[in-house]
Amino acid sequence: MKKILFVILIITLPLIAYFQYKDYKRFNPPTSYEYIINDDVDVNHHDQLMVDEYFTKSLEIGSFARMVWNNHSIDVRFPDQNSELAMNSAANYNRLISRVKQLEAILLNSTSLKEENFSNEDIKKIESGMPVSLVKSNSDEVEIIALTLGDQNRYVWELQKRLIAKGYDHQLDGLFGTDTQTALISYQRDNGFYPSGRMNEQVFRSLFLD
Repeated sequence: MKKILFVILIITLPLIAYFQYKDYKRFNPPTSYEYIINDDVDVNHHDQLMVDEYFTKSLEIGSFARMVWNNHSIDVRFPDQNSELAMNSAANYNRLISRVKQLEAILLNSTSLKEENFSNEDIKKIESGMPVSLVKSNSDEVEIIALTLGDQNRYVWELQKRLIAKGYDHQLDGLFGTDTQTALISYQRDNGFYPSGRMNEQVFRSLFLD
């Protein structure tokens, strides 16, 4: 009887050790997948949805990687090239990291700009493509360059007057509608600019300063 129990013990101990190892391996991934959140990002950025996305996706990186490891024993950092599931999981993981780094760069830049006394409104203009030098000037030039379809103010009126003075006749009403946009596109095309129908620094200087 003792011999039988001894044999059973010899057989079961390795099995118990094996399954314990599997459980340990399952819940202890080979590396830390946590993304280190940068404390210098601008949490008061003008786009709070972007801030929320940054923090949410930063946490999602680690959660996703651990879930894939726990459920499928896939290390997303070193996926099996012959496994479609592993490669897809790694691709999703890398997309998450890429997006977080993109958001982080924007938010860090916002922090740097605020250290130079730019406001959220200034930063919004810079992120839309306006040169920093123009935002700093805080002049009518900035307001005119920032005009977009649908705007209605005195800056549109000034733009319309300049277009009319240059020979691009259209309604003078202070509304940046399709009529004004068409006139601006014609001016841009005739003067060697890309006909976007949007103002920029070069078009402004051509219209108002030349």
